[in-house]
Amino acid sequence: MIAYNTEGLDNKNIQGQAERALAEHTITSEEHAAILTACPVPFYTPNFFIRIGLFLLTVVIVLCSGGLLTLMVNSIGDSLAILLFFTGLICIGVLEYLVYGKRHFRSGADDALLWLAAGLIFAGIDLFASHITDLQLWILAFVMACWCTLRYADRIMALAAFGSFLGILFYTIGEWGGSGRLLLPFSIMAASAVTGWLAADFHNRHRYRHYRDCLVLLRAATLLTFYGAGNIIIVREWQISFFGWRAAANTPHLLEVFFWAWSLIIPLLYLVRGILKKDRIFLWMGLAGVGAAIYTIRYYHPMLPLEWAMAIGGAALITLSYSLISYLRKPRSGFTFQKEPDTDPIATPQLESLLIAETFPPATPPAADGFQFGGGTGGGGGAGGQY
Repeated sequence: MIAYNTEGLDNKNIQGQAERALAEHTITSEEHAAILTACPVPFYTPNFFIRIGLFLLTVVIVLCSGGLLTLMVNSIGDSLAILLFFTGLICIGVLEYLVYGKRHFRSGADDALLWLAAGLIFAGIDLFASHITDLQLWILAFVMACWCTLRYADRIMALAAFGSFLGILFYTIGEWGGSGRLLLPFSIMAASAVTGWLAADFHNRHRYRHYRDCLVLLRAATLLTFYGAGNIIIVREWQISFFGWRAAANTPHLLEVFFWAWSLIIPLLYLVRGILKKDRIFLWMGLAGVGAAIYTIRYYHPMLPLEWAMAIGGAALITLSYSLISYLRKPRSGFTFQKEPDTDPIATPQLESLLIAETFPPATPPAADGFQFGGGTGGGGGAGGQY
């Protein structure tokens, strides 16, 4: 299903492991060169700045071409919708050519073509089918984003698929009236928890190794939505926007206490989980949640002017960061400030096999000792004289 060459993707992971191993002086330059020779990468992946340039250039070319085609269309209406849809299909065709013919992999051009194609096709369908509902649009976005993720392993499309899935839940459960208004936060929590568990499970499976970046980003997004679905600010503002002040005021007191507790406790649980399991994603999301919890408290109960709060908070963070850095310069209880190797559980066994193959020469059969049967008149039976 994936458009890129799978062997090339595996070799790219192995080369990345080899680069890190060389930087950490765990392999020699000769071994590194041997690994690069044994695992060639056929992709064109330029550096960061060239990638940005190719991205912008591709966007300009597509927009100028689309604008030129638009000037050639006599009427607006359905003709514009068909033109957008047709332009999106052309972008997909050019993208397939770059992937198969030119071996582009995250070169900037393929990213731009993918995102533009998805946007143009979606806009064309939206304009053409004017009677389509919001729920149907979210379903369409979900199907397109899932296909783009599976086909091109694009991280932005993975986030778009998850976001559109939440949109489907929102417009489905939100139509249930008062019961849907109360159930929606818990539905999003459940959907985020299940999606995050699946992403963590697929992350360690060999079959989905080429989607690891998508799964890592998806896991972080599920942690954010899991917390955000129960944050008191988000829940209350959503109720006000869609159901009015009266609906927000009529929220049961017990639920309000639950959402306040959720807003303050979940970030701490994230931090505890991240520290105990040494999980960076939980640590990052826990720190983000702590910031959100502080903002939540200040939003409803401002205790200091904004300038004083920012100054005190910044000074506290600087002091805490410096103290932790000084304390963790030597490893303590499995934590350290020093950079640790970023091992890939998929590429590491392959890298070790290559090192063993390059280090130990292949076994050869033992040489003959020179003894040859023959002699005598009995057909080589070994007799050396007359019978």
